Amino acid sequence: MPAAALTEADREAATLAWAAYNQLQTYKLQIPSLLAYTALLAISDGLSARLGSLTADRERFMPWRTIAGEELAPASLLQLEVLTRGVFEHRRFLELLRAFIVFEDDGGGPLVKKIAGYHQFHAVQRTLAATLDAAGPTGRRRRRSLHHHPEVHARGQGRALPAALRPAQHRGDRRRSPP
Repeated sequence: MPAAALTEADREAATLAWAAYNQLQTYKLQIPSLLAYTALLAISDGLSARLGSLTADRERFMPWRTIAGEELAPASLLQLEVLTRGVFEHRRFLELLRAFIVFEDDGGGPLVKKIAGYHQFHAVQRTLAATLDAAGPTGRRRRRSLHHHPEVHARGQGRALPAALRPAQHRGDRRRSPP
């Protein structure tokens, strides 16, 4: 079973990798068992690239804009390179699979698989590091750094998914000592 799949469309036929997205839709209809257990789907036209899930509509296939999370990748790098190096680096890839995929049930249809975007993934990583730092032996002194951490007080759309992902990641973090 593949954990991830990358579909690449011919550059001549593709616009922003949407031909690759359309190919995935064809695979879903004609060979549903091919992608049923695939966690991450990437689409590309060789230059641009986007990441999504089996249930994601076109708007939810998003670019991955950073490699290591410290800063956005330079525009001179191909989106495909940024996505490949940013998502499929061994540690990040396993962390995405383990703690950054959620399923949503709206009550009226099939489950929807949601994958954290690059900003959500790295925000949760930074928040967890700040939380563990604050809870450490010198945590009282460091609480201020957590209190002023931007992800702790984030507002607006896109905030609910990172909030749902934090506990899953925290449970599996080896730096956290048992209560």
